[in-house]
Amino acid sequence: MKNLFFKILLLSGIPFGLLISVFSLHREEITDIILNAILSGLIFGTLTSYILISLHRSLSKKVITDMPIDDYGIHQTRSIKLNLSCEQAYDLSLQALKAIKKCRIKSQSPDAGEIRARTGLTWKTWGDDIIIKLTKVKKTTLIDISSRPSAKSTLVDFGKNLDNVERIRKFLLDH
Repeated sequence: MKNLFFKILLLSGIPFGLLISVFSLHREEITDIILNAILSGLIFGTLTSYILISLHRSLSKKVITDMPIDDYGIHQTRSIKLNLSCEQAYDLSLQALKAIKKCRIKSQSPDAGEIRARTGLTWKTWGDDIIIKLTKVKKTTLIDISSRPSAKSTLVDFGKNLDNVERIRKFLLDH
């Protein structure tokens, strides 16, 4: 989380500091402008980082309350084993994806045991890419569920990808 804090601090603080300096160009000395820009950027970046990370953690904890703090990343994966054939587990996985709001299947390959889907825009993310991979293991099927933001520049998702994998996992286990 420290790396995330500093990424947000830099990505929000530097542009804010530069913006402040542009508005101060016509009325202050250059040293005052630089000092003002640095202080403004640090304060704004720190507050933004604190608020975004706090919201991210808080909303992620609503999905899973007993999760270690290091697992609140934006790329979430889970694996489960079902006592079903690969074909049955595949069909059930398709149903699980249809139960997620704004989710559409991008590609499916029953032979390869893979389903790719994308969720739509929400207030939490610009959309998410979900991949479900199925592997036959003796008389059971191992299902790997993965969800990550579609926008590679996403730093926080407020628990959206965690919610995606947990919804799919619970759906599969309950049926």
